[in-house]
Amino acid sequence: PIKFKLRAYVNYADGQYPEAKQNMDTFVSQAEKSRVQPADQGLQGLIAAGLAKTETDAAKKTALTTEAQQKIAIAKAAKDETMKWDMELAKISGGGASQSSVDAGPTNPQIEALKKQVAANAQDSDALYKLATAYQDVKNWNGAILTWQKMSAILPDWAPAYYSLGYAYQQATNNDAAKIAYEKYIATVKPAEVEANKQTLAYAYFAVAYLSKDSDAAKAKDYVAKSLQLDPTYQDAVKLNTEINK
Repeated sequence: PIKFKLRAYVNYADGQYPEAKQNMDTFVSQAEKSRVQPADQGLQGLIAAGLAKTETDAAKKTALTTEAQQKIAIAKAAKDETMKWDMELAKISGGGASQSSVDAGPTNPQIEALKKQVAANAQDSDALYKLATAYQDVKNWNGAILTWQKMSAILPDWAPAYYSLGYAYQQATNNDAAKIAYEKYIATVKPAEVEANKQTLAYAYFAVAYLSKDSDAAKAKDYVAKSLQLDPTYQDAVKLNTEINK
């Protein structure tokens, strides 16, 4: 049954949620109970979230959303790192960046040349960095998002990739994903690097505060205070701080 599970992961990555569900259901029905890992349940949750997006029946949509939350909670409780669960969820809810949306966006000869370099060696972090920046220059935000994601997959401890990912998500107006990426940036900056990255950290804290102000006032107040601790002269943070502490 393992082949059904592998197919499900491929289907999921391609955004083929009905096929992914079919393959996953087959795997679960044929595998011994002990062979079903927390990651498999997490994947079932992500598939349910993907299906919920296009479900028109309100009751079914609610059931799928509930299933998604419960299954992903199992993977997170098991500290499973097979996938970045929150980021995957945000990608689904925000429509995520797909290869077709990247290809439909603006490009130039430099981007095309760098794409070939990355295709020849997916681990070439220098080419990935240049490609992500080139996408940003032409405002192909989906291209930047996908490329920064690849960068953080091969260099998970390199904080700037998460910051750039947050910025690209924000430009693409996927605020939930932007918030998660900025938080990941804040969490990844090492204590010894804080001094050198004060300005960027102040912006990341401000961005999370700004994106949370309508949904989580307590968090917004906490993060804007942290932003001002790092840079007391940061005018946007000063303004936001006044606004939310009225």
